[in-house]
Formats: sequence, structure tokens, C-alpha cells
Amino acid sequence: MKKLLNTALVLILAAVFSSCGGSEGKITLTDIPSKYNGNYIILEAQDSKNDIFIAGLKEFDTENDNHWIVPISGGKAEIPVWLIESYDEYSRYTGSDTIELSIIIFSEERLNSNMLAFLYYESVTFKNGSVIISFKDADYFVEQ
Repeated sequence: MKKLLNTALVLILAAVFSSCGGSEGKITLTDIPSKYNGNYIILEAQDSKNDIFIAGLKEFDTENDNHWIVPISGGKAEIPVWLIESYDEYSRYTGSDTIELSIIIFSEERLNSNMLAFLYYESVTFKNGSVIISFKDADYFVEQ
């Protein structure tokens, strides 16, 4: 009986930890032209009612105003997505909402570096905090 309870506890803990980390809160952008490999990407998104605001960064530190943006490699970028509740309150996004999405490609890992391109998606639907979209499917694209 004790072995059965221990096994059940291990399975419950595994389920809890796997639902809390890993794949939630991520946009995978595919089909990025190879000329952007080695550059960096950031995103912002919001729903039509402005109830949800999402930022896509590798990580950020609001206390020291440091932001690390995501590198592009092999024509792809996997961008962690954060639900912003206030300036210093955020968590990984796990929702299943339809939102507008803006993406900016920079030349360096700094937000004030040269902007190379801007993409806009009118409607992107997340499932459990994640979505895969193609560069080619942008509704609007501007290159600098």
C-alpha cells in the first residue's frame, strides 16, 4: 500500500511540475528569411478589448531595466511570452486567446539597436499559451 501511495504521489507531483513549466507561454516563429539569422526579435500583443497585454522577451529585469531579446537562428525563433499585469508584475502566459501581434527584428540584442523589420498579425490564436506562426503569414510587413 505504501509503495502504491508513493507512486501516486510521484505521478501527481510530475503532473503538477510539468503543467507549471516547459512549453507554456511561447511563440514559435518559423520561415524567417536567412538574412535575419543572427539578429534578434521581440514582440508585443494585445486583445481587441485591451484586457490582455503580452510581451515576448527571453527574460527581463524591471528593477534594473534590463531586457534580453531572443536570437534568430536557422530561420526560426522561439519567443517566451509573458502576461504583463503591471510594470513589475508579470508571469508566463498560459491563455487561449485571440490577439493582435506585432514583431520587431533588431540588429543586436539591445532594444535601442537598429530596427530591421516590423511584422503585424491581425489575429493570432493561442492554445494553452503557445502558438506557431509563419513569417510569411504576416498581414503587414515593413523592412528598414
